[in-house]
Amino acid sequence: MSVVKSLSERLQLKHAEKVIAPAEIQAFQHEWAKAEMETKLQIIESLDSIPQDASRRFLQLMTRQPNGVSTLIAIRSTLFKAKLSLPLATGLTETITANLDSGLQVQRMIKDSPRHILDLFSSSDRVHPIASECRMIRRLEEADRRVYYLAHFQNAAHPLIVVNVALTKGIASSIQKIMDDDEKESAPDSAIFYSISSLEPGLRGIDLGHRLITSATAEMQNDEELKNVTQFSSLSPVPGFRRWILKMIDSDQSALVEIIGAENYSDFRELVASLDPQLLPKFSDSLPKLLFKYLFSERGPDNSALCPVCNFHVRNGAELWRLNFAANTAHYGMSESLSMMVNYRYYTDKMWQNSYDYQVQKIIPISDSVRSIFLEK
Repeated sequence: MSVVKSLSERLQLKHAEKVIAPAEIQAFQHEWAKAEMETKLQIIESLDSIPQDASRRFLQLMTRQPNGVSTLIAIRSTLFKAKLSLPLATGLTETITANLDSGLQVQRMIKDSPRHILDLFSSSDRVHPIASECRMIRRLEEADRRVYYLAHFQNAAHPLIVVNVALTKGIASSIQKIMDDDEKESAPDSAIFYSISSLEPGLRGIDLGHRLITSATAEMQNDEELKNVTQFSSLSPVPGFRRWILKMIDSDQSALVEIIGAENYSDFRELVASLDPQLLPKFSDSLPKLLFKYLFSERGPDNSALCPVCNFHVRNGAELWRLNFAANTAHYGMSESLSMMVNYRYYTDKMWQNSYDYQVQKIIPISDSVRSIFLEK
């Protein structure tokens, strides 16, 4: 806090970088690193109290210091943790985003990566949690698994966001096989992005997913060992699907009955309530129809896909390629999506146009097979 006060007058100069020594900014970093939460909030308050132009100059000077971007991410994380909405937040977001854009490096994680990286990775996956050291090592198998992460060049040993990739024969339709099968795939031709996780709370709302997926795809395309891998797809959860169905049960039963059938509606409600996978077979046709309606037709206020995962992938330029019934029958898969999962296919020659069409016209690209099953009837 005292460091900010000593700098505030000079930060208001147009060329502040000429009158503020790097050591003074590094003193702030030292003060921040040792501070408790209460002191950190006081430091943030002092930063927010100086004129906006001055605070932005301070943030820009911070990016020039060793681990400066990491310090800014930590400040932004503290804002989120304290649930503070301050003008400073806008400058933080813009400065971090600008510096990440030019400073990110993609790296592959392997079994021999430094232990602190492996420890971060082991607790990173909130979609499909890593249950043990053995399961973590399985994700790093060279034969048919890949893990890539993005790091800033100032702190290349600190992953910011990580993606898990399974190399499979054909585009995988079930997460159980990926998560539980220890038999190595001998001749993979497909790369399946099955989990992507941010490791930094301070990056919430800053989309690095597209950068990581495109960078990981390029790495695999340039890997001579993977020359036969030509298909790139996600195998994605649908976290809001069952919640959406519960709302329909409360408010729009007629639309549900039309798809499920009156004779099956009671059993369907039991499935939704009990999450018993043994009740699934009766709904192998109707659940995909419901899911397509949720993904393709249900939209937010700006006409983007209501499903955040669908919105993420199609905004990145992927195609809604296949809906997978009974793809995740574990309890969490039943609780979120009644076992349903989705392949979003990444065609590297179509991604940019798909992304443009979605961002401008909110067109969700779908595969010919999805179109023939759910639209052309």
